[in-house]
Amino acid sequence: MAGAWKFFADRGGTFTDIVALAPDKTVHIHKLLSVSNQYEDPVQAGIQQLLSRLQSQHPGAAMESLDEIRVGTTIGTNALLEHKTARVGLLITSGFRDLLRIGFQSRPDIFALNIVLPEPLYVCSIEVKERVDCSGRILEPLDTESIAAATRELMDAKVDCVAILFLHSTRNPSHEMQAMKFVQEQTGLPVYASHLSSPLSGAVSRGDTTLVDAALGPLIQSYASRVESISSAPAYFMGSAGALFPAREFSGKDSLLSGPAGGVNAVAAMCREYSIDRAVGFDMGGTSTDVFCYDGHLQRQDSCEVGGYRIQAPHLRIHTIASGGGSILQRDGLRLLVGPESAGAQPGPALYGLDGPATITDANVILGRVRAERLPAIFGPGRNAPADSDLSRAALESLQDSEASESKLEELAQGYISIACEQMAGAVRKITIEQGRDPAHFTLVSFGGAGGQVACEVARRAGIKRILFPALAGLFSAAGIGRTNHSSLVTIPSGLELEKGLEQSKSQCNALLESDVESIRLEFRVLPEGSDFYVSLIYESWPVYSRIQTDFNNRFQELYGYRPAAGILSSVLVEKIKGGSVDLRLAADLNVSRDAPPAEDIQVYDQKWIAARHFRRDFLQAGSFLKGPAIISSDTDTVYIAPDWEGVVTDSGDLDIQRNKNGAMEGASEERSLEISAEIHQRKLESIAIEMGTVLQRTARSVNIKERLDFSCAIFDAEGRILVSAPHIPVHLGSMQDSIQAVLPLLESGGQRYPDNPAQEPINSHNSKGKSLRKRTEEANRLRRESENEERIENEDLNQNDTRAFNGGKEFYLINDPYGGGTHLPDVTVVWPVYLTGAASSDETDERKLPDYFVAARGHHADIGGISPGSMPARSSTIYDEGILIPATGFDREALSPGGAVEELFRKGGARAPETNRADIAAQVAACIRGLEMLESMQGTGARQKESYLRKAARASVQDSLRQLLVHGKCRARLELDPLESAEEASRGPSNSVDPSVESRQAHIELSLEMRGSRFLFDFSGSSLAPVANFQTPAPVVRSAVLYCLYLISRRSIPLNAGALEDIDIELGNTFLQAVHPMPVVAGNVETSQVLVDIILMAAGALSPGPGTMNNLSFGNAGYQYYETIGGGSGAGPGFAGTSAVQCHMTNSRITDPEVLEGRFPVILEQFRIRTGSGGAGRLSGGDGIIRQIRFLEDMTVSVLSNRRRSSAPGLEGGQPGSPGRNLVISHNQIRELDYCDTLDLKSGDSIRIETPGGSGYGSAR
Repeated sequence: MAGAWKFFADRGGTFTDIVALAPDKTVHIHKLLSVSNQYEDPVQAGIQQLLSRLQSQHPGAAMESLDEIRVGTTIGTNALLEHKTARVGLLITSGFRDLLRIGFQSRPDIFALNIVLPEPLYVCSIEVKERVDCSGRILEPLDTESIAAATRELMDAKVDCVAILFLHSTRNPSHEMQAMKFVQEQTGLPVYASHLSSPLSGAVSRGDTTLVDAALGPLIQSYASRVESISSAPAYFMGSAGALFPAREFSGKDSLLSGPAGGVNAVAAMCREYSIDRAVGFDMGGTSTDVFCYDGHLQRQDSCEVGGYRIQAPHLRIHTIASGGGSILQRDGLRLLVGPESAGAQPGPALYGLDGPATITDANVILGRVRAERLPAIFGPGRNAPADSDLSRAALESLQDSEASESKLEELAQGYISIACEQMAGAVRKITIEQGRDPAHFTLVSFGGAGGQVACEVARRAGIKRILFPALAGLFSAAGIGRTNHSSLVTIPSGLELEKGLEQSKSQCNALLESDVESIRLEFRVLPEGSDFYVSLIYESWPVYSRIQTDFNNRFQELYGYRPAAGILSSVLVEKIKGGSVDLRLAADLNVSRDAPPAEDIQVYDQKWIAARHFRRDFLQAGSFLKGPAIISSDTDTVYIAPDWEGVVTDSGDLDIQRNKNGAMEGASEERSLEISAEIHQRKLESIAIEMGTVLQRTARSVNIKERLDFSCAIFDAEGRILVSAPHIPVHLGSMQDSIQAVLPLLESGGQRYPDNPAQEPINSHNSKGKSLRKRTEEANRLRRESENEERIENEDLNQNDTRAFNGGKEFYLINDPYGGGTHLPDVTVVWPVYLTGAASSDETDERKLPDYFVAARGHHADIGGISPGSMPARSSTIYDEGILIPATGFDREALSPGGAVEELFRKGGARAPETNRADIAAQVAACIRGLEMLESMQGTGARQKESYLRKAARASVQDSLRQLLVHGKCRARLELDPLESAEEASRGPSNSVDPSVESRQAHIELSLEMRGSRFLFDFSGSSLAPVANFQTPAPVVRSAVLYCLYLISRRSIPLNAGALEDIDIELGNTFLQAVHPMPVVAGNVETSQVLVDIILMAAGALSPGPGTMNNLSFGNAGYQYYETIGGGSGAGPGFAGTSAVQCHMTNSRITDPEVLEGRFPVILEQFRIRTGSGGAGRLSGGDGIIRQIRFLEDMTVSVLSNRRRSSAPGLEGGQPGSPGRNLVISHNQIRELDYCDTLDLKSGDSIRIETPGGSGYGSAR
């Protein structure tokens, strides 16, 4: 019959899914290829094909009978990732031409020699003279000649559209509006102004958002117009925030999560139907897997990254991981790896018959969980052949290594599946923990073409006990688009104190409401003053101040572990809901027959070949009971129900299964092959370390840890050897192991320390320059006694995870002692010994009460005392100038209370914000507690055997790489640093006689790398003797540099563990690379470490030197303290040029956004751009450095700690050195050059200008 049809389409990269609601309320489905030579648009073709197919059931069904079309699409995302975008010209505030290219200056892969950043979305960036401050006050009017000249440049560049980004335009948009009007009048081009693309502050993210809008705008609008032309019915597009947009309002920034958003809304609808409070959506496709949480509301956020581009617009909180059905299975040395590369649709998995690699899908075929004979005959070169399971077997057989593998084929296939599932389970745990929730309280909703094949194992490993498989799991996003209400979203920016912001925003909200609105949803983003981490509070009506204040305090404490002092209203997201959700009874089109064929008896492999049942989903009736092992297949997906899972078919045709009460918990089914079980053990440990980092970032108080991400978390074995470190800050990589070694003797002595040399002092603090070392030592010992008295406790209060029974009343240890396990004083490490109980305890536990593991969290504290704010003094002469020194010292949790022993330690030691220090230590402790809880939950045996295998894998990879490197003999390199050598070293002549007339020389590092038998020697003993200014370097920092370089040199997937160093000897002699008490070390961690990496990679011929510095800048006064590191140019290497304006090697911390910096500190950022031409010349040039110029609006003490101002580093194979950096002060139009390390007092109006070094080139330019 004729009538109104509704169509809901999800256009993906490979397939387009269509769900249709007929006039009689029946539901129909269709799936087709997104790209075909038979049609131009799959949505239009799919609708026509479905209507034609249904003519017999619905006579007269035609395009004219359409009532509504809704579409979700990935075309915007695909175009962005493939860089098939419009030519955009960018107009930007003078001094910031390269702001969006530099971004936050962190690099995406910390172990990449060749740093690859996303391509800019503009073809030209043109500066315009104008300036507004953070309050909206105009500092420099828009220059008419400047905008006219910029417009002429745009026309010469033949751009398709224009983006405008002026700083603080959300505070005062007048300049952007004037420029927008002028350019439109002069060119007729589309113009995108940043304050219209995003109303929120944050120039980098707002600028990228504007560029995305401009770059995708023509494509998105062209496609929207095409969909509109399908019929006279209105067309809507699913936006990234889960709201529908009329076709003509659909924009580039709103398109990037258009496809996945439908799945989120579908999960939300399903949760409402089943009265589920909390769920994890699990959408596994061919290339990647999306996971997200639902807790009664759609979870939205204001910023994210897509393909490396920063988007600042409301969008659903979705976490994507590179594991899908097409993820490629690999063997790298002794390791089995899954992804991140994908076979995609072309060539696809091996069974497609297009010479594809082994993939997760092929592994499932071998296990009998994917029935190749059930797949349609659309494979092979002609796209008309059946899937070939023999090709899957051949592909997996090629990964069997007769020397390294004892696994039979099925065991290997299941091992790969388990490795992938552990990665995905880690992602599930991460997103629930970010919400402060236990994953055991969630239901897993699994959909996507590949989700059902692995959902049971992912849920088991994540600790989830219930799974829902929707009836149309393979078309669930399309169904979710139908379940979406018509609504619109408006963001009201605020930035005011909570009570004032609430009052102001209410009037703006009332002005937005319309008569046809059914309801509203208000999402308040509230954050503490000085932080970017907000709490989302959701209401159905406008709340009173007292309620929102209470809710903010409670939720913030729940998420972050402490109560905020005051709240700032960042913004209010107003959702105006107008209805329109379509009630899709998805089972209505399944045509369940009571004469269904019987289930088929099959065999599947799950640890062994076992009997299972195979059901066709479209013949399962409501109420049918299902018990694993079983396969349920349909035309769109396959579900594998594992043993110990059982459930029913619901009235809606969904599968609702739960873990059998007698079923094993996570980890109980032990993988048989050591290579497989070891790799899964590695993934578990990695997941724990990453989750520790999530907890630390979430609960920390300081900007340095919470937002600059200057922290690391790691796990160590019973002997204190590193097992795994999360990929945080490279300089922490190998050095944290020494902190554990410093704690071990205390455990053996019952938690007591008996110092016998000055380096063992419990606490040393710099309270005044006049105090002698003896006086400071006496005070330190007194502080220790006081803190020990405060933290004494009774043993009867112990619980099973309590370490105090074994450690003399101590639970955790603090350490920053650079001579006994630390690096430099701001890096404070929390070490927590882990004593496991029950099945989780090591199977080789000895008689002594020593730990099974250690967990540790290191954070860079913004201030730890010393002679200058930020505790990074440029001219420190002893360690006491740099702050508080803490040898390994034990505490219990009671010491973390406000005003307790930990806070008192920092206060009496001279820290300028001891309460912040205490709060950050508490966050580090919380991260360690999370680590020990997860280690306790790990079940099974053989942990030490697996860890030994993983050390062996790391060791073998390093051995192989270094043998190849040293096949022709030893490698040598020498580089200079800026400070001068000590008088003794500088005056030593050729015969070691002292000659006072010899001029001082630059300090240097000299390396000889050679094989000695079966071992490898890194000999630095030819380096300068100590002291070398404050560039003395603790031995752990040298070890970190060596370990980091071993990962780069090997270019393989080496486990981040101590095995990599087992055959490595490091000789330091009496050089400045082995700091001894009380030498200053502040620059050793941040400056010498960079040169160490340069010289090792140079000796290996792997990479020309980079900037050789972290360019440390700190400033402060009584009211403010700030610290940052500034990137530079990376070195060029064999086959690739250096990368400009990026963090290199031993650091990867972020830099503060210009608008955020100016909003929090009394400064004006005058320039932040690439230092063009500073990269070294060569066949391949080095990357350029950065220019960063800051003007102070209050008197400030400023410290610069840097290198490569006097020295330079030649490139490999004749490459030229990069330009040295420069530190400049600008005062009253006078420019004065500073030394490489300097501290000075600047007046209001003075500026500091840092020009960072470029990287060295590779090869002769000839």
